[in-house]
Amino acid sequence: MDGLQVDDSSREKISASTDSHKMILPQSYPSESSTSQNPQYPPYPQHMQTSPLYENPEPVRTPEKPQMPWGLSLRGYTFLIIGITAVVMAAALGGGLGGAIAAVANHNSSPTATVTATVTAGAASTATGTASSTVSPTAAVKNYSPLLPTQVNTTALDCDDQATVTAQNGDSYTMNCNTNYAGNDIISFISYTLDTCINACSKMNTIAGDTKCHGVLFNSNMNTIYNEAQGNCWLKSLMAGATTDGLPPSVGAILVTS
Repeated sequence: MDGLQVDDSSREKISASTDSHKMILPQSYPSESSTSQNPQYPPYPQHMQTSPLYENPEPVRTPEKPQMPWGLSLRGYTFLIIGITAVVMAAALGGGLGGAIAAVANHNSSPTATVTATVTAGAASTATGTASSTVSPTAAVKNYSPLLPTQVNTTALDCDDQATVTAQNGDSYTMNCNTNYAGNDIISFISYTLDTCINACSKMNTIAGDTKCHGVLFNSNMNTIYNEAQGNCWLKSLMAGATTDGLPPSVGAILVTS
């Protein structure tokens, strides 16, 4: 018909535009309709099915604690070692301290024996009969200093009754053990031995040129006698009135020959 004409070119453009917006599926991924009809294709790619999404991690091993002897804990074992060390150190210290105290005690107890051995270094008188005199040291002692009288309890005295003792100059004296002759004192002084006492008596007579001293009284209780009379040897002008000495040991020695 010539009166109304339709433009077919515009319709073709619309159809072409509609076809261009259609989704074209890739060949490797079938559509839902095809998968439902053909079950041999899995719904997901093959590599996602063979590899699991999450793997279980390996268990972490906790390090074992060290085992202490006797089943003790680390702290208990440490305290045990500290205690044993303290005991050993205390024992060593105690042993060393005990040895030092013993050495000091032995050192303090030695002067008595030394004094006994070195006293009367200058005595030279000898005894006859059964009397014995003090033994002198074999070697001369240098810078000797005797103990004070207040430090000496008793001196050595070996008295044999009626025995004869000889002075340094040869004078003879008869000993009367534990016998006192009161009065008639010439002088008193400190004497550490009987020999020194009788030598002083003989020396007085030698200096005087006459018999002034007829005997001596010697008492070995030095500390006690010194506190009472400041001497333990008395030179006598007369040996008379013999009595028993109330403070033995002592000896009254009478001059026999001069």
